[in-house]
Amino acid sequence: MKPTSTIRKRTHKDKDNECLSESSTTCSDTVVKDDGKGLKRWDIKYWMGFDWTDIESKESLIKLLFRPTDPATIGVTRIVFGLMMFMDMFGERGLSGGDYRYDPEFCHFPLFDFIKPLPVDWMVVLHYIMFICSITVTIGFMYRLSSIIFASIYWYVFLMDTLHWNNHSYLFGILITTLTFLDGHHFWSVDSLIWPSLRNRHVPLWNIGLLRLQVFLVYFLAGIKKITDLDWMLGYSMFRLSKHWVFAPFAYVLPENLVGLVVVHWGGMIIDLIFPILLFLDPTRPFAWVFVTMFHLMNTQLFSIGMFPYTMIVTEPLFAYTDWPRKLIRKLPEKLKKYLPSVDDEIQVCDHCIYYKEDDSVKDEKTVSNGVNKTVNKSLNKNIKWYHYVIALCLCGYVTEQLVLPFSHCVTRGYNSWVNGLYGYSWDMMVHSWTTQHVKISYESADADELGYLNPDSFVRNRMHRALHNPFTLKQHANCAQRKLGESLNITVTALYYDVWISVNKRFQQRMFDPNVDMVAVDWSPFFPFGPLLPLMSDLSGWRQKMLDMQSEIHDNNFTVTFVADFPGMKLDHYMGEDIVNATVELMQGTVVVEFPDSENKDNVTLSETGDEVSLPSEKYHIMHVVGDKPACYMYKYVQKSEVMEKIFSELRSDLKHENGSVMVDFDLPTGFFHDADGQPMFQEVIPEENNATWQEVFEQVFEKREHSKNNPKHSKSFGVSAMMWVKRSLGNIANNAAVLRDSTWRLLIAIRNIVTGAEGQHNMIKDYYIKEREAAMEAERKASLESDPVGTDDSNDVAENLDNIDSKPVATDGVDVDPKGTGEINSNGAPAQGTSDL
Repeated sequence: MKPTSTIRKRTHKDKDNECLSESSTTCSDTVVKDDGKGLKRWDIKYWMGFDWTDIESKESLIKLLFRPTDPATIGVTRIVFGLMMFMDMFGERGLSGGDYRYDPEFCHFPLFDFIKPLPVDWMVVLHYIMFICSITVTIGFMYRLSSIIFASIYWYVFLMDTLHWNNHSYLFGILITTLTFLDGHHFWSVDSLIWPSLRNRHVPLWNIGLLRLQVFLVYFLAGIKKITDLDWMLGYSMFRLSKHWVFAPFAYVLPENLVGLVVVHWGGMIIDLIFPILLFLDPTRPFAWVFVTMFHLMNTQLFSIGMFPYTMIVTEPLFAYTDWPRKLIRKLPEKLKKYLPSVDDEIQVCDHCIYYKEDDSVKDEKTVSNGVNKTVNKSLNKNIKWYHYVIALCLCGYVTEQLVLPFSHCVTRGYNSWVNGLYGYSWDMMVHSWTTQHVKISYESADADELGYLNPDSFVRNRMHRALHNPFTLKQHANCAQRKLGESLNITVTALYYDVWISVNKRFQQRMFDPNVDMVAVDWSPFFPFGPLLPLMSDLSGWRQKMLDMQSEIHDNNFTVTFVADFPGMKLDHYMGEDIVNATVELMQGTVVVEFPDSENKDNVTLSETGDEVSLPSEKYHIMHVVGDKPACYMYKYVQKSEVMEKIFSELRSDLKHENGSVMVDFDLPTGFFHDADGQPMFQEVIPEENNATWQEVFEQVFEKREHSKNNPKHSKSFGVSAMMWVKRSLGNIANNAAVLRDSTWRLLIAIRNIVTGAEGQHNMIKDYYIKEREAAMEAERKASLESDPVGTDDSNDVAENLDNIDSKPVATDGVDVDPKGTGEINSNGAPAQGTSDL
């Protein structure tokens, strides 16, 4: 006779008994939709899974937080998040870049001055340890220790360089720190195989609730930041994003400007603000999953933000019932089940969970769940202990910190610039877009009477634009530059001056800091505003749409335009390089005086009426003086020959075959191409001769093609082509990651050798690694040359030269006095040649 089991019908007051029955492994999440007692759809239990009585007192709240819960979801979350961190080590964490990123000859920008980078060899070792810990966290081996080590190294590296901050890196640090305190090794872990007492063991509800709340806050606070930012709601933050191919379907029903405003900006705000709420609710969760997944898949194509979109996708199941992995696996075919760990093992009692009943009695009873007999352990903790209060208090403190920190800028005012705080911890993702147009750094020294000029990229690796956006990092750069100039060149710097021109969200380019203030001597405090910070000219924001229209019109005529605003009494020294032709400056508002110090026969010109303009000679200085008591706005309009020719050449390469030989381009170009002010062709370039076509015919073809493209705009990629490119790129990433792992292992071996032998870390790391790479490349070239030249050639001189290049490392101060006059020559993107940071 078959054994039978009677499963009691759940009622509204029966939730406590559910926590004692293994037939319901999701006692914390079960939403009773029809319990036979008329539970209504407007009851909170229908939507959230708990009653008001569960949070009406501190005792009931603690019982709710420590209610036993199925460990399946938290275990799967550990696995997928560990995989994301494993992949992230190949990207943003820079597994193979420890020797490059922490070069002691360059400046670092820690949040706290006492955080210093270790020697390069040790930084390489730390990165590799973090890589190994990402694997051990994923498989759940020594889970707690691995999580602590990974989180400790991660935060050390994160806090050591604020220039590399971003919101998703901050999120990764929060999540790995949170996992450190969770029981993520109770399900599908190596630890549970080594210690069976951990296997399939209940976890308290706060484990899963804390992760849910953290992911919810990422979305919701980002939505709050967007809806309270006027630039975002007006569509200026991500203005050009609507041109991307992923928004092509919307372009069939909406004009491009509305795609940018409604779909990109308003749609992004709605997803951040509304959809995390929908993820919490049973009836709307599937709908929210679809849209949130599509949103993150689009982000993978729009932005280079590493593993963030994929991490957010794999955290979506956190909002489902905690036994969803069991249900999913039970529905798989038997052939697949045998390759997966069992999900029908007995769930064990957790020591720090609270099991409770209204009648305070526990019965040892047999239950049946999916045809599997299970026994509930009788040793149940039903009392609130002192450590439950401590943990609950810590959870309250953590949640409060997460709610307050993104809005703490009224306290930490020293970190504020035109936007609030350092970027990377406030969830203001994509709200502000920056363009750095011009940077000039000058210094006074005790060794010379004249000003010296420092290349803005000196002592900073590709992140100078981030250092210039914030008073905190700018002050750090000034102190570091003063120190490095003394150490490297024996220059005793007594003062440093920064002239920084930046545009935020399509506004005018304007000064951010007072160029007459010595940044070495100025005081900075985290709690008081930075004195040299100039105000954002927000009263000129109304010009933005007109500027965008003018820019589009002028760009169609093959000119580049830059809009500038400056304060009364200020002046801008500018140099127009030989690559610039047909340059003019036109007044938009205010009054300016244009001075030509290098032109003896040219008098100063005053521009006082809107539309007044003056031509600017190439290879000459000019000075823009703002006079009067109001700010002045003007625009530069010019043609950059190298940019134009590169555009033409790129079109020629795609249509015509080149042959050896050259010819001078010297004829009247078709209408719409580029002539100087006298109507003469401005290009006298030597270009490879084309086959069976005169240059007149070639340029006419290119011109017709460009006119056709202009009159028939279309998106650059189709969905099919983009999908194939994505697959190809993914396969390429796998090969690249394998190469990174190989290079990182080689660097690790060199670092260990250097630590053991006491060799000089950075020099030997670079020399040994790149000599090996260069020798392999030269060997391949030698074999190829032998195939084409059986006699062989003597390349010993080339080898010696290559080794000399390896030994002579680039010095960080090579940029000093590169621009002895501080010209700020305009380059191809309209920014100065010295100190450009084009975002």
